[in-house]
Amino acid sequence: MGFLIPDSEMSREQLKALKAEVVNHLLDLAVAETKQPRESFVVRDIFPKTDLGFNAEVWQNQTAISAADTWTKDWAGVNVTGTSPLPKNKFLAFYGVIVHEQAAKAGTNAAEGFEYHALTYQLGSGAGSVLEQVHLQSLYREYILGTEDSKVAIGYHTPVYYKGQETPYVSLIANTTVSQYGVEIELLGMVCEQYGDQVSMKTDEMPEQTSLIVPEDDMTIGDIRALREEVASKLLALAVKHTGRPASEFVVRDILPKDDFGFNGVEWQNQTAISTADTWTKDWSKELPKDVFVAFFGVDYKMGATGVAGWKYEGVGYRIGATGNTTLKQVHLQKCQRTLATTAGKLKSARGYHRPVYYKGTQTINIQLMAKATVTQYYEQLMLLGLLCEPLGSQISKEAE
Repeated sequence: MGFLIPDSEMSREQLKALKAEVVNHLLDLAVAETKQPRESFVVRDIFPKTDLGFNAEVWQNQTAISAADTWTKDWAGVNVTGTSPLPKNKFLAFYGVIVHEQAAKAGTNAAEGFEYHALTYQLGSGAGSVLEQVHLQSLYREYILGTEDSKVAIGYHTPVYYKGQETPYVSLIANTTVSQYGVEIELLGMVCEQYGDQVSMKTDEMPEQTSLIVPEDDMTIGDIRALREEVASKLLALAVKHTGRPASEFVVRDILPKDDFGFNGVEWQNQTAISTADTWTKDWSKELPKDVFVAFFGVDYKMGATGVAGWKYEGVGYRIGATGNTTLKQVHLQKCQRTLATTAGKLKSARGYHRPVYYKGTQTINIQLMAKATVTQYYEQLMLLGLLCEPLGSQISKEAE
């Protein structure tokens, strides 16, 4: 079907079902094409530079649109130019779009539509057929005419899938000329690949085969409360299992970054300067005391002028002191940016959730960040949403009746 459904016309349950459909179909596709077991694959957020060869890890148009009302090929393949197809064991799906339009008036620098192209199964045969073609104008529900803020347009469509060795083609059309990198247009999608590429492994505590961020707007209050309660219950179960002590001797509480992880202050901030854009930088690490258990399940991010593109969790494997770190979760934050402000002194905000990442006592938490530009130390307010479980008497002496 060649039409978009605006975000406002989708219930959260319908959106959840759409994403689950994409995850399952990608895993099925990977198994059918590679003959490898389903358990060897993970579905994660797309990183546009890593996966598609963009100029940066931020979704933005890769090619200038020099003529209004004319389809322009924006990017193709995994190197933008279209000369490199997907690796044979990598699979892509696109199911929607979010446009962050920074403009002085309605319509300026707005990509009015886009279309997906795919090569036929014979590689090198050219751009091939149009698989999906949609118009974006119906998505704009709030027009901000000043120079301070940005519009956000979100819509969904029937998923488009690409198998290994195929080449995705994306074309844009606009009502005016658009400079290269002039508009942030993110194709909502997922990539499926084998463990060991970007995400290293799954664990007994994290059996789900996904590494995906879910924007707060895509979840109900009930979903969020259930996730937090799930984490609290799991942390207590881990504490009982690994210490042999009853649950009544433990408490689950909010994380205090200075007390618990050795931050410079009580506020969540990046602890290490990011000196190179679009490159994973280790931000902080902490080996947990033997009776302390931690879980992370999301992010609350007040974004400065630079903007962190993504972050990932790393944990030392079950062999303490192993030289190699394993990436347990890796997510991209751009799709979570729903409250936008571009004036100096204002902040963009992003809040999203993912399946929990658990750490047991004596394991080491390693956090890496990636940004689209250099970031000074203690600049970005990036709070990892999580909980900590520890014996009563450590911080809280007794639970309330």
